[in-house]
Amino acid sequence: NNGFVYNYVSEQDLARFHEASEGKTLVDSILHHHAYKVTFLGASPNVRYQALDKSSVYNNYFMDKDPAKWAGHVGRDGKVMQQGIYPGIDVAVYSNAPQHLKYEFIVAPGSNPNAIQLAFEGVTPELTKEGNLRVRTSVNEVIEKAPYCYQEINGKQVVVNSRFQLQGQQLSF
Repeated sequence: NNGFVYNYVSEQDLARFHEASEGKTLVDSILHHHAYKVTFLGASPNVRYQALDKSSVYNNYFMDKDPAKWAGHVGRDGKVMQQGIYPGIDVAVYSNAPQHLKYEFIVAPGSNPNAIQLAFEGVTPELTKEGNLRVRTSVNEVIEKAPYCYQEINGKQVVVNSRFQLQGQQLSF
């Protein structure tokens, strides 16, 4: 519950499968993928979820041949807020472009941003010289931009200095 699982598929393999669906012969039927997990260490087990920015788009899921496992017209949300992930800290999860997950921590005044600790499983993240986080998988590379932090003071964004700190598989700010 407290984190994300990222699942990626080889774009080249996916293109081959797509071509096969258009009548072309599928030579190599292997679809390579890679999943990794990011866990919020020490997070509350009592997180509350709030769906925001409801989309008119929906998905249909047909799992197995058993209609009892099917779900139709499952709505999609543009943003999901996980409230109380840490004391006084929420996380908003949304997509800022197709196939791009973005998350933001919202830290209430007086709360401790040092509580935010992320652990990676299934990959070995590294910091770039620009301060970004690079995650290499077996099928792609993911770059998380260096954190941008600010406080709202009198209705204006005032920048707060921050950077990723990486120790082994654990990320903090």
